[in-house]
Amino acid sequence: MIGSITAKNDEEIEESENQLIQRYRAKLQHEEMGKLKSIIEHPNDYQKEYVLAVQKVIKDKKDSYNKR
Repeated sequence: MIGSITAKNDEEIEESENQLIQRYRAKLQHEEMGKLKSIIEHPNDYQKEYVLAVQKVIKDKKDSYNKR
């Protein structure tokens, strides 16, 4: 009986840990997307060339995909 209670508690703990990990990952992804959006919208001099290069690659990929 005690073994089954412990196993159930272990499963609940593992499930709650996984939920916390997922929530933390989602928060980090949200923060990173915010940073990227900020850089794209307001790049400093150093970032401008990279932003333009990425935008060109994206545009080329879209154009290539649309030609199919």
